[in-house]
Amino acid sequence: MEFRKLKASEVQVRPTDTKNKGRATLLLYQDARVFMDILDETVGNENWQKEYYEVKGNVYCRIGIRNQFGEWVWKSDCGSESNVDAEKGEASDSAKRAAVCWGIGRELYQTPKVKINCPDNYYYNDKMTMTFLVKEIEWEGKTLKSLVIIDKFGKEVYNYGEGGKVQEEKPKDERSNLEILKTYCGAMKNQEGIDKDELLKFYNYYEPLMSEWRMKVKPEALWNKWLQSKR
Repeated sequence: MEFRKLKASEVQVRPTDTKNKGRATLLLYQDARVFMDILDETVGNENWQKEYYEVKGNVYCRIGIRNQFGEWVWKSDCGSESNVDAEKGEASDSAKRAAVCWGIGRELYQTPKVKINCPDNYYYNDKMTMTFLVKEIEWEGKTLKSLVIIDKFGKEVYNYGEGGKVQEEKPKDERSNLEILKTYCGAMKNQEGIDKDELLKFYNYYEPLMSEWRMKVKPEALWNKWLQSKR
C-alpha cells in the first residue's frame, strides 16, 4: 500500500534554534489533519481507525488499516510533549508518528536541514515572530527535486534547486544597500554623520514594505519614525 507525498500546502514550517538572533533553522512537519485526509482519500474513511494507549507513562497511537482480506493491520508509535499543551501535543505527535510508520509524510525526513539568515524585522522584542510557508516542494522518486520556502511577505528565504544543490545565499552588498536607501530617501542623500549600522537596520526593516508604502508615506517620515522609536 502506497500513499502519495505531501503537497506544498500540506507542509507546515516551524522556526527553531532562534535564540541566536540573526539565524534560524526551519523545521518541516505535517499537521495531524493532513494524514487523516490522505487516509480517507487512499483507503476510504471506513477502512482505517486510530486508537490511543499508554505504556509506562508514554502516550502511544496506533493506526489500523483494513486490508483486502478484511483483516486489520496496525502500526504504532509514541509521541513527545509540546511546549504549549503537553497532553494534547503528545497525543497529536504520536498520531503523526504512527502515520509516518505507514509512510505518510515520511519523505520530510529526507529534506536537508534548512538554515536561514533572519533580518531584524523577523523579530519583536528580540523574539522571532515571522511565519513561513512552503511555496513549492517536488520529488523524483525518493529524491528531493525542489523546495522553496517563503516568509509571510512572500520573500524567498530558501531554495533547494533542481539537481539537489542548495542555492547558496549571496552575501549582502552593504554599500549597494546604502546607496539604494540614500537614493530612496532623497532628503538624506549626501548627508554626513549617518550611522551606517543604523541605516542598514532601517533598510532591512522597511525594505519588504517599501513597495507597498512608496506612494503613501514619504521616506523622510519613515526615517524620522525609525529614529523616534530608538529614543
